[in-house]
Amino acid sequence: MRNASRVAPLVVLVLALLTSCIPYWRETYYAPDAPGGVRARGTCNPSDPENILRFSFGESRVSVSAGPYDAGTMFSMVFRLDAGHQASLSQLSLNIQTPGDPLRMIPISRAERTLRSPYRPISPSDVMNGEFEPNPVRNRPGYTTAFRFSAQMNERPEQVTVTFPEFVLDGQRFELPPVTFTRAVKHEFLVPINC
Repeated sequence: MRNASRVAPLVVLVLALLTSCIPYWRETYYAPDAPGGVRARGTCNPSDPENILRFSFGESRVSVSAGPYDAGTMFSMVFRLDAGHQASLSQLSLNIQTPGDPLRMIPISRAERTLRSPYRPISPSDVMNGEFEPNPVRNRPGYTTAFRFSAQMNERPEQVTVTFPEFVLDGQRFELPPVTFTRAVKHEFLVPINC
């Protein structure tokens, strides 16, 4: 009987993990804000923070985000292009400014493409050609091509304003408004692990 009392806490922990919940979760993220952008979550979990800002251009979407990465901050710009759509970046860097500091330019250090997964490296100067692949599961949306461009700074400011590169989409030139990212912390209890 004495062994059973020692095993009970372990059984409770295993059962909690099997229900796919984490008892407590603390997440640091950057909340984006810019005119014309719509905030969205990075995953299907409704308790995740809205840490992505989406802009629509007809059937195509451009999303931007920032997040802690190693000892710094990673900025991402993701293009979702359906078949028949084409885009390219007009410059290969971002302009960033933290309060009280001069404007800085940081280069795009990573470029990737995926139709499903995983992401595969591409050159940041490549032309992006959209594709579509139907989902093999009935009544599920298909897959459009995603292109992700990332740049990193070696600090984690409380607030940073980013001007993402201009781009050409289907022959027209576009520029996103400057996006202000503000560092925030979210505390949650009984967080689901899977959607």
